[in-house]
Amino acid sequence: MKKSIVITALLIVASARMAEAAPQTTCPVLGGKINPNLYADADGYRIYVCCSGCIDAIKADPEKYIRKMQADGVEMEKTPSAKQADHSMSGMNRPITGTNMDESGMEHSHAE
Repeated sequence: MKKSIVITALLIVASARMAEAAPQTTCPVLGGKINPNLYADADGYRIYVCCSGCIDAIKADPEKYIRKMQADGVEMEKTPSAKQADHSMSGMNRPITGTNMDESGMEHSHAE
């Protein structure tokens, strides 16, 4: 009885540790160390790779590599949102107000 309790407790602890995702350190295609400057954005995730050749493999079948990384317990990094990437779009029309922003961030109405 004590043995089964100890084994159950160990399995629970092991399961909890496996559930904790770890940051990506290896390429899901070739298994090499990732290059933080090489990645493919696919299905809302940023997938780092070891070489430029692996980018094509990710793009050809992103779901395969996403599933592999998730099964390996890798914490998937999300791609930067368009809002974050484009937070300073000076001089661009704003879709809601139709106003322009100058370089200082001030809004200006369309002059007719």
